[in-house]
Amino acid sequence: MGKNILVFGGSSGIGKAITKEFVNNNYNAFIIGKTPKGLESVTKEVNIKKSFMGDACNINFLSEVRDYFNKNNIKLDVLVNSIGSVSPKNAEEISIKEWDNDFNNNLNSSFYIFKVLGREIFKSPSKSYNYWFNISSSAGVRIKKDWIAYSLAKHTLNEFTKVLGEELYSKNILVNAIAPGRTKTKMRKALYPNEDQGLLLKPEDIAKFMYMLVSNNTFIYSQIFDLKHP
Repeated sequence: MGKNILVFGGSSGIGKAITKEFVNNNYNAFIIGKTPKGLESVTKEVNIKKSFMGDACNINFLSEVRDYFNKNNIKLDVLVNSIGSVSPKNAEEISIKEWDNDFNNNLNSSFYIFKVLGREIFKSPSKSYNYWFNISSSAGVRIKKDWIAYSLAKHTLNEFTKVLGEELYSKNILVNAIAPGRTKTKMRKALYPNEDQGLLLKPEDIAKFMYMLVSNNTFIYSQIFDLKHP
């Protein structure tokens, strides 16, 4: 049967790197994304068990994902929420629509995933822990005023991660967040086209760090891992 990982935002950036890392280590990967192009691309690169296209803030869509796992009796070892978006604006500049979009993608998505999928989607308690990772940002650790909605949403995601970790660790689900600093992604490149790419974290570094925690069956929860370029 093998072990199973579900990655929200698994078709691009950090989520894609995580997907590839776990597949290369014999996990069955299930991914969720918003565009068919991205989903098709990663599916061609690695052996994906199933891809879903939809919005993590859509209750009906999440219910369909839950029903698929229940119908096929698939239980997770690892769940990753790598969804994110950024409007690089301060409070004066940002629109209400941009504010809502950043909070939905960077914070609300994790809450909806928890409410709809819950802990029942994970394997029953055993000697091996189950893991939930939220991909946060260093901008959520150190508030960035020019990315106000993104920064505040990620900051609140960190606090949600801590609380959820306290609620779920007794159920053998260890919830943590990884908060990378500047990372080499297409989103970052679009924001800073002239930036020196050599000074950035690679998505693969984040993926390897996550896999290290999981593969060592590390008992740690409610932590925010503030990763920076070495």
